[in-house]
Amino acid sequence: MPCLCTNCTHLMVYPEIPAIDPPPLIDVWDDPGAQWTVACNWLGPLVDGRATLIRRGFPTDGASIPRFTWRLIGHPFQLPLLAYALPHDADYGAELFPKTECDWRFLTNQQTDGHICWAKRNAIWSAVHTCGGSVWNKHTDESIADARTYCRVVGEEEWIHLNAIRRIDPSDVVQTLQPLLN
Repeated sequence: MPCLCTNCTHLMVYPEIPAIDPPPLIDVWDDPGAQWTVACNWLGPLVDGRATLIRRGFPTDGASIPRFTWRLIGHPFQLPLLAYALPHDADYGAELFPKTECDWRFLTNQQTDGHICWAKRNAIWSAVHTCGGSVWNKHTDESIADARTYCRVVGEEEWIHLNAIRRIDPSDVVQTLQPLLN
């Protein structure tokens, strides 16, 4: 159950999955592509000794699967895929890694627990990798800076510590990234 307080310090950790809030209907009427938002602070799975920390309020479109492939691959918010799509969205939006590494991490994340079969994860990866360039090319300095206020990369040692305490400083993301943004 997501926390509803405005200064939430609770941290959900993979394999838990945070709630995702839909955009208000008025926003959808104005923009059918209005973004959903992550409702809880969340720490994704470790890949190569690193994980993505996402603060509540981060906008997401799920797995960024092109609509024309939904019949074959599935919906962008399907479970358990969402647990791997969220870090990919954060890695992409904040450009925490180069594009090809973001895509590699997405594929590798899907292999972590065996819930997504080889054929499906490779179809998902191919669709996202092929079409993701159009999203990446729309990034601006402002959109990257905004995304970085919601997410950052943590190492294995910090992942273990955060997993143990299950708390996050609400200003953690901004304070950590401020030197990078100046």
